[in-house]
Amino acid sequence: MTTRRTSARDLAGAVAGAIVLVSFATTEPSYAQPAKPTPSTSAQDSATAEARARFEEGIKLAEAGEHESARLKFSQAWALFKSPAILFNLARSEQLTNHPVEALEHYRQFAKTPPDPKVTDVQRQRAAENIAELAKKVGQIEIEAPTGARITVDGRAVEAGTTDPVPVTPGKHVVEAVFDGKVKSVTVECTVGTITKAKLIESASVGPAASPPPRNASTESNNGSGSGSKSGSKSGSKSGSKSGSKSGSKSDSTTTSPPAEEQAGFWTPGRIAGLGVFGGGLIGLGAGVGFHMAAEQSEKNVNALRGSLPEPRSSACNVPGNEVTCTKLRVEIDNQNMRNDIRTGLFIGGGVLVVGGAVLFLVSSPKSEPTRGGPRVIPFASSRDAGIAVIGRF
Repeated sequence: MTTRRTSARDLAGAVAGAIVLVSFATTEPSYAQPAKPTPSTSAQDSATAEARARFEEGIKLAEAGEHESARLKFSQAWALFKSPAILFNLARSEQLTNHPVEALEHYRQFAKTPPDPKVTDVQRQRAAENIAELAKKVGQIEIEAPTGARITVDGRAVEAGTTDPVPVTPGKHVVEAVFDGKVKSVTVECTVGTITKAKLIESASVGPAASPPPRNASTESNNGSGSGSKSGSKSGSKSGSKSGSKSGSKSDSTTTSPPAEEQAGFWTPGRIAGLGVFGGGLIGLGAGVGFHMAAEQSEKNVNALRGSLPEPRSSACNVPGNEVTCTKLRVEIDNQNMRNDIRTGLFIGGGVLVVGGAVLFLVSSPKSEPTRGGPRVIPFASSRDAGIAVIGRF
């Protein structure tokens, strides 16, 4: 690729007031240059002259391949003087310096400029091609908001009345609308090459409306096929929905609605049974603690009685005169063994009931039950008995 450097002033004089494309490549026109404005005596002379100076500096920088510096100069010129040529060059420099969001906005703005003899068909065609190319590199947000609402995207104001999707960088963005003193905002996730909807209008339906999937920006076109499909789908959906609703209402007039279902409360029979089993287990554990304390007391009594026997204690009960003490000792040993056995049984049984009751309570979640149904089997347990119960409606 070769570079051809052309003087901005020579081009301006050569075309005598027309916008000329300054080509840096042999295949693609890049920048446009307006002719020097006719001298004027208005108060804007100084601003126009300053804009002309910044614009020509931008052209020279672009010719030298310094597109970032050229972008800043074109931006300064555009702030001073609204010219289609400045706008086109600003968009082109933004495109070449990896500012696709700003470039897409400015190309769209250029495409909407009214007919002007200084704006060529080549420029308009090139702008349309660049718009299609840039749409594939950014995300876009199609905003649905009340008419007259003040809209911002990430705090940046959106031009009132614009109907184009707002170009943004890929990622999450906050869209906000202010209308009648009310503020509504929504966060959307944008991906490259797609158009995401941001709905800021209250829906008439009770439930939240599902957000539509993002559209591929590459399938969007400006030809008449879109309007045709819209009108076709509108008329088709209208006629279809009308006829369908009419015929549906007639055919369904004799049908009966299904039986209503009753929603079980929190305390289902299973949960009640589980709570009873759990409570029985706690009672058993408490009784086990009581027998454990009684067994410890029996152990103390056994030790005390043994300590009162003369030495040697292993044969003291065979000696006359120790019969009473030995009888008491045997009774306390029997009591200790019995209480230890009962304690162990209560601990094991109580623990099983506590765990079983908790499991039964957790698994017996409320469920919708039909008004009419067959019998149901419900387990139950208490501190005294356990079993199953059959309940139902007949």
